[in-house]
Amino acid sequence: MNEHAPFQPKARILFVDDEFRCSRMLEVAFPRYEIRIENHPSRAIETAIEFQPDLIFLDRIMPDLAGDTLSLAIKAHPKLQNVPIIFLTAAVPRESNGRPHTQLNGCPVLSKPISNLALEKCIRRFVNR
Repeated sequence: MNEHAPFQPKARILFVDDEFRCSRMLEVAFPRYEIRIENHPSRAIETAIEFQPDLIFLDRIMPDLAGDTLSLAIKAHPKLQNVPIIFLTAAVPRESNGRPHTQLNGCPVLSKPISNLALEKCIRRFVNR
């Protein structure tokens, strides 16, 4: 360990997904990041304001509040508008030609299931730590 290296805090990642098992597996898979899980989409904005994430992964289909709608609310909030959002969902929307959309509400869309390696590449692309 270099005693002269400056302390660099862990990147903060918020996973908003109503499936507890899925989100818990992500938390265990990435110990190098500070991860917060929110399984109740109605509390996602409150959690994000308190946690101040560097990146938000958002499921698309959730009870009470769809991820599509939630992403717009997050982007509209002054304290969260600059936080990148990535949809991580099994319900990937399709274009009229049947191809999967690569973006939704201006946010990238990743399809579940996804490998930890692919997820790590995505995280590194959006978080510089």
